[in-house]
Amino acid sequence: MRRVTRLIAILLFMLSFSASAYMPYEQQPGAYYYGPQPVYNPHPKPVAYTRGAYQRYPAPVYQRAYRPMYRPAPAYPYPYPGHASPEQSAPETTHGKVLGTEVAIAQPVVINKPTAIEAVQPKKPAPKKALSDSKIEFLEKIAPMVHSVNKEVVTERLQLTELISRLDSGHELSAGQKSWLKSLGIKFRFKGESTATTLRSDLLPKVDVIPVELALAQAANESAWGKSRFAREAQNLFGVWTYDESRGIVPKKRAKGAKHLVRKYESMEESITHYITLLNSHPAYKALRDIRLQQRESGEQLDGVAMAAGLIKYSAKGEKYVAIIRSMIHTNNLTNFRSA
Repeated sequence: MRRVTRLIAILLFMLSFSASAYMPYEQQPGAYYYGPQPVYNPHPKPVAYTRGAYQRYPAPVYQRAYRPMYRPAPAYPYPYPGHASPEQSAPETTHGKVLGTEVAIAQPVVINKPTAIEAVQPKKPAPKKALSDSKIEFLEKIAPMVHSVNKEVVTERLQLTELISRLDSGHELSAGQKSWLKSLGIKFRFKGESTATTLRSDLLPKVDVIPVELALAQAANESAWGKSRFAREAQNLFGVWTYDESRGIVPKKRAKGAKHLVRKYESMEESITHYITLLNSHPAYKALRDIRLQQRESGEQLDGVAMAAGLIKYSAKGEKYVAIIRSMIHTNNLTNFRSA
């Protein structure tokens, strides 16, 4: 009796195995691959029991599945979108038909790496902050002085433009005009000939205003909003140095062997005048003047944030100093002081 029972069990097992082995390929549960890769079944079913290398029921989502060696490989694409065989992953293959259904084959994903310019993006400006009463008082005190000095520069620029037009028309300059032009050239470090071409190309770009927001940012940074010792005792808002002992005061933390002094002024307005003349004449700030000239030629409004790029040599901090000035313009909303 036991032998009969065992024989019946063996026959039933063989019948069930044969039925599974020869089931049409498209009716097999789950998704199959050519090799032993992990299989992803996009349509899982609750039954998840398998035994051995062959399965009768759907396999779990990430279970390995193998195709019997004697079952021929299918000639049509894999039964689920995005599961393409190696032959169908060629670039020229874009679609395949599965049991009369049009299925798009997934294309390889191309990750575009950012270029050097795209990777290095400027940082977002810091959020604007409410100004304290002391800062507002400082800005309202200094801004009118900056506008006043800029008006004087505008007057000089208009007079220079008139002289250039006079030379263009073929007229000679008077003795007074030549004397004024000579003093203007000394002030702005102009050493070229007094011809219309050289005056227009070399001197006129120097005789121009400095945006008020740029001057205010530097004044606030260099003088600690007017609270530094140099601002209180020397009326120096911009940290300008000098080597003339009759015009400066000795810094308390000056290094041994150093001979520089902090420039002393009679008034803060004189400090602003010297600062604007310095930016307009010193070779170290030619980049700033070039940016301003470009803005003039394109008809744009003079922008202190853009011109701050020419202040790299103003401080030993270099580019960090430029970032500090730009941040101060934004966070303190200094462009509101553009109008006199």
